[in-house]
Amino acid sequence: MFFMSRHRWTLLRTAGAVALMVGCGGIQSSEAQTTPPPAAGTARSGQVPPPQPSGEPQPRQTQSQERTPEQLRQTPPPQQSGAARQNQPQERAAAAAESGRPPAQPYTVDGRRTPYVAEYLPDGRLVRPIGWREWPFIGTPLTPNRLNLPEAPFPEFHIVYVEPTAWEHFKRTGEFREGTVIVKELVRQQINSTTDPANGAITESSGKGYFMAEYAGLEAAVKDSRRFANEPGQWAYFSFGHVPEAQYASATEVKAVETCNACHAANAGRDFVFIQHYPVLRGLLERVGKN
Repeated sequence: MFFMSRHRWTLLRTAGAVALMVGCGGIQSSEAQTTPPPAAGTARSGQVPPPQPSGEPQPRQTQSQERTPEQLRQTPPPQQSGAARQNQPQERAAAAAESGRPPAQPYTVDGRRTPYVAEYLPDGRLVRPIGWREWPFIGTPLTPNRLNLPEAPFPEFHIVYVEPTAWEHFKRTGEFREGTVIVKELVRQQINSTTDPANGAITESSGKGYFMAEYAGLEAAVKDSRRFANEPGQWAYFSFGHVPEAQYASATEVKAVETCNACHAANAGRDFVFIQHYPVLRGLLERVGKN
């Protein structure tokens, strides 16, 4: 590129490292001052050089082996033996107590259904079951207070679940297998300004009836001929409290025979279970020819 004037003209060579300046005073040359790039691994001004390897092996970070309460609720514990296995129910009971909520744990591992096995603390208390709301649902009996004056023994909705592998066994055989766990969760009945004093029903968009409010208790029944050999039918019954969900006990002792077992023995339709109230169970019995 050329720039012309009255006294001088200048040739600028932009592609090279030397600039020639021609004027009245002659020719001057100068070398362009260039700064070589920093060598590899050399820090530029104002930058901190990266650490150089020392040749010594760096310690590998390992993940803590302690399981948090959330992990205890979400992940089945690894198979162990001896004293370590005995501590697992205590860990889960402690985790449930800390969380204040029923633990949610899936009953499938790698796509395969695995049984939930009732767990007990060393003092014999049953650890609160896990993931029961994902178990097969069989029915919801209801006996409102207003229809059982002055008060019903069990005025709540009874949401009843059966442990999945016990359910599969019943579907095939019509029998509750050894180790069957049945859970009953109680739910309060809604009461509002439309409550009918004669029967306790309320009025909603779908009509007059009974509608669920909050969780209000949790109970379980376990069939175990070895642990409960002296219980009628080898069934034992447990209550984790008739309390709000956040106050469910993490573990509880077996109830006395006269509080639950005696009533089931006298009134239940089949094997200490009130099968007469659950059409899904009656239908399965018909299918296997045991009705």
